[in-house]
Amino acid sequence: MFAREWTRLAPIVMGFVVASVAFSTATPLLEAPDEPSHVAMVRYLATHRTLPVQRPPADFPAGQEGSQPPLYYALGALLFSLSPAPDLAPTWEDHNPYADFSRSREPRANRNLYAHTAEEGFPYRGDVLGVRLVRMLGVLLGIVTVVATFLVARDLVPARPAVHTLAAALVAFNPQFAFLSGVVNNDGAVAAGATVVRHPYNKGNGAAVKTGVRRATGEWVLVMDGDGQHTPEEALRLLARAGDYDLVVGARPPSAQASLVRRIGNAALNRLAAYVAGHPIPDLTSGLRAARRERLCEFLHLLPNGFSTPATSTLAFIKAGYSVAFEPAHAGRRRGESKIRVASDGARFFLILLRIVTLFSPLRLFLPVSAAAFALGATKWQTIRRQVLPAAVPGIATGSILALSRAIGEAAPLTMLGALTFVQFNPDGPLSAFTALPIQIFAWISRPQEEFRTLAAAAIVVLLALLLLMNAAAIWIRDRSRQRW
Repeated sequence: MFAREWTRLAPIVMGFVVASVAFSTATPLLEAPDEPSHVAMVRYLATHRTLPVQRPPADFPAGQEGSQPPLYYALGALLFSLSPAPDLAPTWEDHNPYADFSRSREPRANRNLYAHTAEEGFPYRGDVLGVRLVRMLGVLLGIVTVVATFLVARDLVPARPAVHTLAAALVAFNPQFAFLSGVVNNDGAVAAGATVVRHPYNKGNGAAVKTGVRRATGEWVLVMDGDGQHTPEEALRLLARAGDYDLVVGARPPSAQASLVRRIGNAALNRLAAYVAGHPIPDLTSGLRAARRERLCEFLHLLPNGFSTPATSTLAFIKAGYSVAFEPAHAGRRRGESKIRVASDGARFFLILLRIVTLFSPLRLFLPVSAAAFALGATKWQTIRRQVLPAAVPGIATGSILALSRAIGEAAPLTMLGALTFVQFNPDGPLSAFTALPIQIFAWISRPQEEFRTLAAAAIVVLLALLLLMNAAAIWIRDRSRQRW
């Protein structure tokens, strides 16, 4: 099985290696994007054998790379140390202060960051060889990424071998990926170390987001739908504004909606959400957003497992008093067919709005309803007796009975462990001291006599019958109240 797969994967891997090594050989040292600071971090670890301070001086050549995860740089320092001398490669201090990054066609334009000499040529030696070895580490990590892409595609679509091959080829022969894999850059380490989390079955979009948030370890969580509407560049724009806000949402233009009906429906939802939240909301359902993980974890229990996670999280952040910003974002053509239906799912969105507002700002909802009832001539008691109570009785009764059932069944072991109390006489009234039935069962089972075990078995049957009776009563009251309403 694996032999057949390797025959399809091997040419892709070999082609990637050829392309990446060609980019690496043709690109002078330290001329790739951010390579000077990455090499400076590798040099620092190889020389000092310790991590730099997290707030380095302004002239520290590694810059922000000094605060990034050090595993890639530690591996690079080991390779760099294999060829420590002589110092032939340029360093940070040698950079060209007149470098010009414009697209000028002038032959004498300052396009290079550093002046290069023939000593950097083949055969490599000294620190030139060290930097070249670190570049090969990036090629190796790129191979890991290509193979991992192939294996993930195989797991996701096991019956489509062509998809496995295409997915690996799209990654391997992406020019930017092949180029960055051939220079000193930790992007390849990030791609190779990415984690793919799978559910055993389809739990819904919201469940996938919640699982990702729980597994994330960074300060910020970026959520982007996989329908192709947004690009990573748009995500970077959100992160650029993330410092002053707790949630940044990519707001799509109205023209991005697939049809006129969707455009009207989303506009109505946005206006309704803006009213109940008391905050302008240009795009309630955008799937592109960046949030502080600590803040988002506060609302995970509110997020549904279905499709309305963006709307719920947006309203929850606003009503909780956190800072929310909407950044204009370009939205391309959607890939695939949306499963959201305006008629049925629009009502579900409306109920979500009501739930969030009821939790965080109930007066925004109930005050207009009360005013409308008063305008129609109904007193507050008439409204409560004829409208509020009939609608609330099913939930109140069901919640109360289920709470008692759980107290009897699920909370009993906690009560027994926390406060084991046994009363050795029969109660003579409702206010008399008594022993909870699970604790009574525990006490009987602990006795050595066979008769007590028989009593315990009978008590277990009584407890189960009581639980079933209370649950049946909750169902009956719920259905009965619904029929009346």
